[in-house]
Amino acid sequence: MSSLEKNTHPFAYSQGNYCNRFEIPIPLNITYDGTTDPDDHLFAFTKAMGICYLTQSQWCKLFPITLRGTARMWFMALQSRSITTFDQLAKSFRTTFLHKVKFQKSRDEIMHMERQDIRESLKEFVERFSDEILATETSERLKGDFEKLAVSVFINGLRPGPCLNDFEARPPTTLEDLLVRANQFRA
Repeated sequence: MSSLEKNTHPFAYSQGNYCNRFEIPIPLNITYDGTTDPDDHLFAFTKAMGICYLTQSQWCKLFPITLRGTARMWFMALQSRSITTFDQLAKSFRTTFLHKVKFQKSRDEIMHMERQDIRESLKEFVERFSDEILATETSERLKGDFEKLAVSVFINGLRPGPCLNDFEARPPTTLEDLLVRANQFRA
């Protein structure tokens, strides 16, 4: 390790001292600039590193390569030898960019989803509904009655038209059924 590296990295000696010349293909799309959800970046990074069978020390050394802009400035400002594990690095990273985390919605927020607007096409309504469902906490989606609730919210939010008529004649029993059938009416 060069004397420059010894004085400029935030890793404790055991992390910073590890210097192995190896080639790791880091996908170019795994970058973080401080403007998006840090959890998404941590997920992508840990999955990419997990398939390479790397040590936590190597993860620490590779993580800064993925940082750009504000995120890179955050990393460069870390106190020298203050990081001892990847978990510690990830926690510091997440804490710093916590304001960018996309918080998941509760079932109450789904129940109060706005109805289809007069200017909103069925396609736009289906996309907005799908986004709301995906933004709902996983634990909420796993509850037995969530699917029935979501189907009801969708149908009650629809403007009168062929799709609503079809659902009233043959009510969908699952979200998948609802979305497949609704997509047949999208124009």
